[in-house]
Amino acid sequence: SYETRISSRRFIEALVDNRKQIFVDSLSPSEKILDSEWFVSSWQFDPTIQSMLVMLDDIKKCFNDVDDLAGLLSDSNNKPLVFQFLDMEELGMEDTLYIKLNARGKPLTEFENFKARLFGRMHELYTGDGDKDDNFETNFKHAFDGKWTDLFWKQFEDKDKFDENYLNFFNVLFMNNSVLFIDGMLITNASHPHWANKFEISKIDTSMFETVYYCLNFLCDDKCDPKFIENIIKNIFAPAVQDRTSHQNRLMLHALTTYLYKSKGKTESLDKWLRIMQNLIKNSSFDDNRSYQRAAKSILKMSDHWQDLLAYFNDGVKIDGFSPEQVNEEHIKAQIISNPDTDPAFKKAIYDAEKHQYFCGQIRSALYLAKDSGKYDFDKFKCYWDKIAALFDKNKPKNGLLLRRALLSKGDYTMSVKGSCKTLCVDSSSDTYSLKRLFSNGKEVKEVKELLDDLNTTNDLDNQLEEIIKKSTISQKDWRYCFIQYPALFGLMDPNYLRIKKVDDYFSNLHYHIIIPKKSSNGYNYSTHLEALSLEYFKACNKSVNDIGTFAERYLPIKDFKVTYNNGAYTITNNKDKTIQTKTDDDDVITEALDIIKKLLAEQTPPTQNNN
Repeated sequence: SYETRISSRRFIEALVDNRKQIFVDSLSPSEKILDSEWFVSSWQFDPTIQSMLVMLDDIKKCFNDVDDLAGLLSDSNNKPLVFQFLDMEELGMEDTLYIKLNARGKPLTEFENFKARLFGRMHELYTGDGDKDDNFETNFKHAFDGKWTDLFWKQFEDKDKFDENYLNFFNVLFMNNSVLFIDGMLITNASHPHWANKFEISKIDTSMFETVYYCLNFLCDDKCDPKFIENIIKNIFAPAVQDRTSHQNRLMLHALTTYLYKSKGKTESLDKWLRIMQNLIKNSSFDDNRSYQRAAKSILKMSDHWQDLLAYFNDGVKIDGFSPEQVNEEHIKAQIISNPDTDPAFKKAIYDAEKHQYFCGQIRSALYLAKDSGKYDFDKFKCYWDKIAALFDKNKPKNGLLLRRALLSKGDYTMSVKGSCKTLCVDSSSDTYSLKRLFSNGKEVKEVKELLDDLNTTNDLDNQLEEIIKKSTISQKDWRYCFIQYPALFGLMDPNYLRIKKVDDYFSNLHYHIIIPKKSSNGYNYSTHLEALSLEYFKACNKSVNDIGTFAERYLPIKDFKVTYNNGAYTITNNKDKTIQTKTDDDDVITEALDIIKKLLAEQTPPTQNNN
């Protein structure tokens, strides 16, 4: 067997099982092995296996013509092979000792050195301490090289990253618990190079070893519900190991490991704990390491109540580190669920609503809209939530443009973003300016309530949204009219931003809305009303001409005329003599401008001569 690298160990096991196939013909053992069906292709990159293949070839060269070689080697009287056993426990775990004992004469890998340092630190903490479990160190080491190794090997497809994935788990764990120090500095950056050989091992205490022990043993437990564990591995463990840069992934793993440490591996209330943790973490923003650390400390504080976190929230205690809106929502839900007078169907409806993948536990809009005389009405909650859930699938709104146009028919629902821009709200549920956030704040957004009140889930929702749009009586001077009646305008904006901006400059007397193609308005932008007119005339948008910047001149060229829009009116100018031909003054400015342009063009066209 081979102790430190699993690929080497697996190779030796397979080699022993298939040993009769190796020396049967003239081919070298390495050729036979590399061509065999049991040999895993990634093994050829393992330096230990590479050395073994070379040695097997040399063994055949040297001993192939020796008769009864097996009998000679196993002769108990002559004892041709003798081994010396060196007890590592008595000698310590220094890196230099490992390197000296390494038959390749090369330094061990980063993972092997990390493992040596980790075991050495554990030996310091647990040896000779009567208060510690005498078997803990032994059990930890056996699990590390046994079932935990199997866990990492089975759960990640890229076997070449086995060592990396194992290290990543410890990296995230140490960062979450603020014990990863290098040269006296706390490390929270997941991409720090060679951290495993540089971090201060003395910062690792018994709590870290016990956290690892309880967490990985739980994930390997064959007595728990396999679907429950599979779900945790898929949605919490694996994402944190594979993407350490995500603060949300790290915090979800922190919630899991902290609970298991505090509960000493008990799992009776784990699902209830993770439900609230996921709601808080997935619906909060962690823009920097400082906000991430605050959340990690808050999780550690809440873990004192691991047995009944719901009751803790029912008391309305202050929770730091997470979105205040989400914390308040969890308080409300805890009060409803904990109330013995609450209809069990209401509790179930809340749990079911939280499973919607787009909203991921953020259901406060339906709760706010269901509040009546200080109480939360179950029937109203169910009615509003069913409508919201019907409008969205797990990744996005089912018909985003139709939904946005129907909302614009109700009013200006846009959100303000940096740089005085506004957004029509993007699809992505993880974005700060998303439709998820808009619908989650239903109490504050009248357009959302009015839209939901008009919908009936028993009928086709798309048809109902179309009907809402048809009934719209918005003036053509309103920028909303352009997006409602000309949905192609949405195509001028990056779907990751969907930004517009109101141009207001009283010195230049500029008053209109522009479409921002990207994130910033510094580049080329488009006049909302000019593009709408372009769609009417050319049956295609993006025909206007403009310079870079917010206050640039924008116009639509139509043959010999130049059309501009400002302050609720179109102006048509003759390009030849630069004279203003006319200016719209009706409320239906787009229709009026189109009629004027057609009339001017007709006047320019010479009459057809009659040859008769």
